[in-house]
Amino acid sequence: MLQFTISERFNNIDFVHFIDDLHLYASHKNHIYIKNLSEENFRRIASLPIGTISNSFKYKTKLSRRVFRKRIENIVVLPTGTIIAVMDGRIYRIKQSEPPQFVFDLKRCRGTLHRGIAIDSNGNIY
Repeated sequence: MLQFTISERFNNIDFVHFIDDLHLYASHKNHIYIKNLSEENFRRIASLPIGTISNSFKYKTKLSRRVFRKRIENIVVLPTGTIIAVMDGRIYRIKQSEPPQFVFDLKRCRGTLHRGIAIDSNGNIY
């Protein structure tokens, strides 16, 4: 019989998106957080733009974020340390100590499948 235990619990995290050898990357609403695996607390590293005032109400509760699909769908970290995030069908690039930069608008969809991004050995994103 399989048994599972919860090793950690964080109430203000919607998703854990990416884990490497040293860090865990997660999101809550439109905010991106990082946690060193050796530490206990998350720290916010970026906030993606929400857009309109009506969108801000859709981000308010976990239920409304699920119903309206208003959340960060993906976060991946490139070998250079640059973070790529997808939210509301928009792709953002986040370089260390810089604000998020809009890169690309996905047409005909609201975003990518959760954990649906891959990086090859050359740093190309698929």
